Amino acid sequence: MSDRDLIGGRLKLVDEGRLRERLFHIASDPLPFRKASYTVPGHTKSTLDEMDDFVAGCLAEWNWAVERTPYQCQSFARNYEKPVHHQYDTPREGDPFYTLYNIHGRKRGREIPEETIVLVAHKDS
Repeated sequence: MSDRDLIGGRLKLVDEGRLRERLFHIASDPLPFRKASYTVPGHTKSTLDEMDDFVAGCLAEWNWAVERTPYQCQSFARNYEKPVHHQYDTPREGDPFYTLYNIHGRKRGREIPEETIVLVAHKDS
């Protein structure tokens, strides 16, 4: 079977409605507020943590092993004296640190079990 046939067969398995629904969820409000320092009123987690849970839930639903690697990060500061598209600035001394997570999904190959597929939502670079 050629790679083209294999890819075509895999594409036929994609549920377009579900894909559209999930992409809409990721791209909808509260963008551009998916960040560690913003929590929607009435929610218990930051919008970034909520998105991490969404991504990890999708991976788990597909039977991927999900890992979260924590790291510490500060939010950018804003300098309102600069033009609007250049207002991001280095964090100020004393600004809080947040524990954020890189999300890793791992799945062993069925046909070649010694091979592993890895998906990563990597936010600390």
